[in-house]
Amino acid sequence: DADAAAAATVEALKAQPAKVSFFVTRDFLLQPANRLLVQSVLVQGHYVGLQSDNWSPLGTTSSDFASKLNPTPPPEVESHLAQLAAFGLKRKDVSYFLPTLDQLNPATAERARSWGLTMVAGTPGTLSFATSTAEGTPQFASSQAILDSILKAERESGGLNGFLLLFPLDSGARRSDKFYHRFAELINT
Repeated sequence: DADAAAAATVEALKAQPAKVSFFVTRDFLLQPANRLLVQSVLVQGHYVGLQSDNWSPLGTTSSDFASKLNPTPPPEVESHLAQLAAFGLKRKDVSYFLPTLDQLNPATAERARSWGLTMVAGTPGTLSFATSTAEGTPQFASSQAILDSILKAERESGGLNGFLLLFPLDSGARRSDKFYHRFAELINT
């Protein structure tokens, strides 16, 4: 499913001058098809950054985290950076990372800042992240509802300049209503 979503997203972006950011995990980069995707999006001029799905040092939010600040990233972060370096990305080219929800806190931001990374998160007010919600659950949002929420935010805010909309590529078997089928429509609108 992530392959189909990525392909649809990349294809939609070819027709528009829009640039996007792809945040990828270490595990994502291990798959040959995903490595081809990363090469393709880099050639198109899109940003590729880190998604910190399994960076264990970020899971700690103890009160003494400041004493653990270290300008040298831990091995799992270095390994992730090395994976991106294999695509020709220099360390200075990889300055943003997307945390998991449990890592979204000031301690994570400060720890990552000590490694030269800046944490990003989606802008509240749209349902963009709901593309991975499971059908039949209270959290489910249809593709139409997601699209409507983004267009409403655009109207009410006078545009989406400065908004960070997050669209997980992998919705898997959780939903048959795949938002990536509507991504070109969103970009065109």
